[in-house]
Amino acid sequence: MTEQKSRILIVDDERPNIQVLNAILQENYEISVALNGQQALKRALGGKKPDLVLLDIQMPDMDGFQVCQMLQEHPETRDIPVIFITAKSNEKDEERGLAAGAVDYITKPFGPVVVMARIRVHLELKRKRDILRNLSNKDGLTSIANRRRFEEFLEFEWQRAVRKGEPLSLIMADIDHFKLYNDHYGHGAGDDCLREVARSLSSVVSRQTDLVARYGGEEFICLLTGTDRDGALEVAQKMRETVEALGIPHAFSPVARTVTLSLGATSLVPQRDGKTAQELFLTADKALYQAKSTGRNKVAMLDGLDGGTGGRSATLKPVQEKQKILIVDDEQININVLRAIFQDTYQTVGTTSGNQALELARKEPRPDIILLDIQMPDMDGYQVCEALKDDPGTRDIPILFITVMSKETDEARGLRLGAVDYIPKPFDPSVVHARVNTHLTLRRTMTHLARRNTILEDALNMRESVERIVRNDLKQPLMDILHSTDQLLGAPDLPTSLKSPILDIQRSSFELMEMIAASIDLWKLERGVYGFEPRPVNITRIIQIVDKALEPLKTRKDKAIHMQSGHDPHTCQDMTQHTCPVMVQGDDLLCYSMLFHLIKNALEADPPGRPVSVILESIPEQGKEEAPKQGMEKVPQQGLEKVLQQGLEKVPQQGLEKVPHQCLEQDTGQESQLHREGPPRTRLSITNFGVVPLEIRTRFMEKGATWGKPQGKGLGAYSARLIAETMGTTLHVHIDDETQQTQIVLEWSA
Repeated sequence: MTEQKSRILIVDDERPNIQVLNAILQENYEISVALNGQQALKRALGGKKPDLVLLDIQMPDMDGFQVCQMLQEHPETRDIPVIFITAKSNEKDEERGLAAGAVDYITKPFGPVVVMARIRVHLELKRKRDILRNLSNKDGLTSIANRRRFEEFLEFEWQRAVRKGEPLSLIMADIDHFKLYNDHYGHGAGDDCLREVARSLSSVVSRQTDLVARYGGEEFICLLTGTDRDGALEVAQKMRETVEALGIPHAFSPVARTVTLSLGATSLVPQRDGKTAQELFLTADKALYQAKSTGRNKVAMLDGLDGGTGGRSATLKPVQEKQKILIVDDEQININVLRAIFQDTYQTVGTTSGNQALELARKEPRPDIILLDIQMPDMDGYQVCEALKDDPGTRDIPILFITVMSKETDEARGLRLGAVDYIPKPFDPSVVHARVNTHLTLRRTMTHLARRNTILEDALNMRESVERIVRNDLKQPLMDILHSTDQLLGAPDLPTSLKSPILDIQRSSFELMEMIAASIDLWKLERGVYGFEPRPVNITRIIQIVDKALEPLKTRKDKAIHMQSGHDPHTCQDMTQHTCPVMVQGDDLLCYSMLFHLIKNALEADPPGRPVSVILESIPEQGKEEAPKQGMEKVPQQGLEKVLQQGLEKVPQQGLEKVPHQCLEQDTGQESQLHREGPPRTRLSITNFGVVPLEIRTRFMEKGATWGKPQGKGLGAYSARLIAETMGTTLHVHIDDETQQTQIVLEWSA
């Protein structure tokens, strides 16, 4: 796959300047241009946002400083790095540009090699920052913003609203009686419910300047910028109505028969009066409590900051320690000058030796940034930089060269080695301070994101560990419980008084098995990274357990499953009786989940009064079979090739044609013979009356393919297919429109 090029926006009112930059960059980057500030803002906020902006200062409508400031103030563009490329070489202009939020400042005339090197540095920093921010700001279950992202967004928008004098509105929402939902429907269904609610709330709030987040558990929160009291009330009501309209069943809720929301809202215009965003949150929280305490499934609104008491306790931010700068220069006077520049803002430590610089950089606490001279006696700055970048413990510390070596080739070499900036001597103290402050801000952000990402990874690892315990450590005891309850229920001398409690134990065990199977990570199956370890599986026993687990569905739909097992379909035994176990290579839980979905789908699709047939048979080695070959529907070329390679064979029932799952075939009764030889196999066929609807036939067993199920998500057959692929089990689908039957055939090789 071709790697997508980074997008660069060039902003300059002089076309020749644009043409020069375009000639330098067009081979490696996707370029867009703007001739003035208004165009630049429009491009930056458009559908394809730039990854970096090259910005001139002197422009007619608004200058580059104003454009940069507006980009920094907007939540959608504030993370786009801005590099000034301008003829204004005054050091005060450079200081002003960096203070406005630019990450770099290049004066004209410039060297193409230096421009390319600086752009690469800042694009790589942005790429790493974006990855960390995306991982740490997204809720893993619902894929919307998480609590951390919301708190950052609220603080930023509060300050912006203070400056602009615009209103802010906050909505808190809580799913009514969600614990009862989890207790009765299971945590798997609870997760699905949370995802559906999150999608619905996000669909109501469509502006890019607003944010919906999962605050924790079943609680969601929404910030509406530039929205007054009436607007917030309207959005909150629409949220409530949209979730109620989902119609998610909640038979155990005292409020309604479906899932509902309680919401609390508040709105105000922030002022410079000492009030904080936390107090806005407390007011919304108090409004939510009011909605829940007065009946639920409603919206409560409180005005102003009427929530100072009785709410949640505010979280105090820790005092931030000063960041540490390591200054490396063989002239002590240069170190003293730089330390004087930073002494009021940062911690500083200096050394005149490259070797000692490496020791100090590796010593805890490590420096947050290194200011490095090039010309030094023992080892030069390039060597120090290279050694730092080769060490995993120091490679992420940003390095700024401050040196008298002012050739473009020297600067390009330093940037190629991994430095983030290059400042020639003599320097202006205010410019050095501004540049260091810019990179330390980036460093602080990256460190913060990395720390949050580590916490997130730990949480995910803990979740995976718990799920592994559930899957691996609980499934065997559950299988033993199911086996023991079967034996007890089959005992002729079982007292009648014990039958009902044993059935309750068995029913609860089936529910636990379903919950464990539902916890299988679909995304791991999709990416082929599921940890599958084949082992012998008694497939006969798995089918019997699935049959018992589907007992409520069979009763509700008045359906039956005819299960048979044997070497010959004409002499098969009833599988509900004690038959000899049929062993295959697989995994107990994966086999259970796969068969549960496939047999359940067959039951749901089967018309009233018609049984579902499940036949398990062993096919001996060197078997020869007949198969229909003609009369296939049109299939994709690659699927047809698979059919020709694998061969077609006649299956036990009704002469249904056999094709891979992605190539559904229609039987017209025309047959030809095809011989097939191979190792012994175990075959399981699941047959039901009713055919796959034409509307989804071409994508049956693909993700999201569902028909006639209002609450269906199209994941059952899809996950069964992925499980079969993971275990190396062959899966075929046969459709016979003449007899109106659908058959799923699974085969395991010996």
